[in-house]
Amino acid sequence: MKNIEISNTVISIGNEAFYKCTELKNITFSSNITFVAYNAFFACDQLESINVDNGNEKYTSENGVLFNKEKTEIIKYPSAKSDIEEYIIPDTVVTIGRYAFEGCSNLTSIKIPENVTSIEYRAFERCSSLKNINVPNNITSIEDGIFRECTSLQSIEIPEQVTSIGAYAFEGCNNLESIKIPEGVTTIEDFAFAWCSSLISVKIAENLDNIGKGAFYDCISLEGIVIPESVTSIEEYAISENTIIYTKLNTEGHRYAEENEQGYILIYEPGDINANGFIDVTDFLMLKRHLVAENRDSWKLRGDSLLSADMNENGAVDITDMLILKRVIVENI
Repeated sequence: MKNIEISNTVISIGNEAFYKCTELKNITFSSNITFVAYNAFFACDQLESINVDNGNEKYTSENGVLFNKEKTEIIKYPSAKSDIEEYIIPDTVVTIGRYAFEGCSNLTSIKIPENVTSIEYRAFERCSSLKNINVPNNITSIEDGIFRECTSLQSIEIPEQVTSIGAYAFEGCNNLESIKIPEGVTTIEDFAFAWCSSLISVKIAENLDNIGKGAFYDCISLEGIVIPESVTSIEEYAISENTIIYTKLNTEGHRYAEENEQGYILIYEPGDINANGFIDVTDFLMLKRHLVAENRDSWKLRGDSLLSADMNENGAVDITDMLILKRVIVENI
């Protein structure tokens, strides 16, 4: 059936009520409908409009889009609605419901008002033409699967207030080239960026604690990733095997690379001249010997040790660096 009118005897539309009704194009609710499940129209890829009787006290529709009566929540944008490519969500909306834009393959741009405080589970999944979308500053969590298989998504800015990135949140976004993880994020859940085949740059802030299973799995274009010291847990298959891990000695990033026999490069902190993970008097003595070495080659610093000795990062190692190092050691006591 292409067109359905729900009779007055029906008051509830349950989970997956119209699941994969591939011929359904238009549906009309009577005034008696009091409940519509979030996934009632999942995978209805030909759905063009949802209409609601004006007398309904729970729901309303605008241009074929389903809202709650107060229009504070957008419930379902029909997957095959094709009259516009760039959709502006009404300013009254504060919640974007589960699966609200699932499978909307005709939309290239969605504008979310700043007063939106919640974007729920898999809200934009399979929006295959979506290139541009904003995430309002009031959002504190990127829920599971929100942008899953948004294959045309080119860029997105995650607000500083966000503290977690859910499982499969950006999985399969194979046009996405770069991502910056804000300081507030402590967890990247399982497969959050898996199969993002064009991802070449990931910047992770220092507060991140956990990188979930397969988080960056099969990101084949990601040549390198810096793992902060703050990370205490990296689960299996989290980072593609071709990705070079930049990490400090004796950290979780170092452990993961060693245990998985993955290529890594140690990052040496200024002052940690002997690369043991600590800055102490031993490092000071090594720098002092280097400065007075003259012809004693065995005392001279080389390679990463020499780079770590350049405390002011001016390209030269001298007495100024020794004084800076002394001050750092005293402050750490």
